[in-house]
Amino acid sequence: MSNEIIENENYEYRDVPITPSIVEAIIVKLFNGRMVKRDEIIKAVLKYHIENGGKGANAQNFTSSVKKALSNLNKKSIAQKKAYGQWSFSDNSKEIIEVDSIKDEKMDRINIPINKFETFGIGKESVYLYYFKAYRENSELKSENIWPCKIGRTEIDPLDRVLSQASTGISELPHIAFIVYTDDSSNLEKYLHAALKLRNRHLGNSPGKEWFNTNPEEVLEIIRFINNDILLQENSI
Repeated sequence: MSNEIIENENYEYRDVPITPSIVEAIIVKLFNGRMVKRDEIIKAVLKYHIENGGKGANAQNFTSSVKKALSNLNKKSIAQKKAYGQWSFSDNSKEIIEVDSIKDEKMDRINIPINKFETFGIGKESVYLYYFKAYRENSELKSENIWPCKIGRTEIDPLDRVLSQASTGISELPHIAFIVYTDDSSNLEKYLHAALKLRNRHLGNSPGKEWFNTNPEEVLEIIRFINNDILLQENSI
């Protein structure tokens, strides 16, 4: 049997470092209505996140993240400490955490200065392209017109998805070039990645699998070739 981890492309925290809020969501997904030992929670949550394509954390920080997540869940009356190292989770905790997560994410985003960007298409899912300005400026200094760009997809709010991937160790926010709304983001992302790989643009050494040496205009041109109609359906957030 192969030990290779098969990542879940639909996992909303794919390529995202694990945080207490992500730990909360995973705990509720895995242990809703159950009583579990904290040691089991620590092992199961990290295993679930990594196997689905998320980024890990060192052992000390992750244990602290789990403790903080459990404390937050306790304040929300979702988790209750029954005995030393034993936690019980309410049967309706999944519904509660989903509502709270949406509310918290929206509030966290209110004061973040997001750049203006183009939007296209209509649908409940989306494909997005972002980059860091430093990458573009470095390429321009070398008289190049391509630079590292992230092309990803999501079934949640694309702004929340992009901002959740911004590391606190990076001094600038991602620059969003465009968001394309669609009801089939998986196939659109797949075709874009395949087309850019054929052009030898994939950055294999970058974190995650969705970084390519390209630019927004080139990617939009590929989308026009795949399905020009999607770009004619202008949208706004």
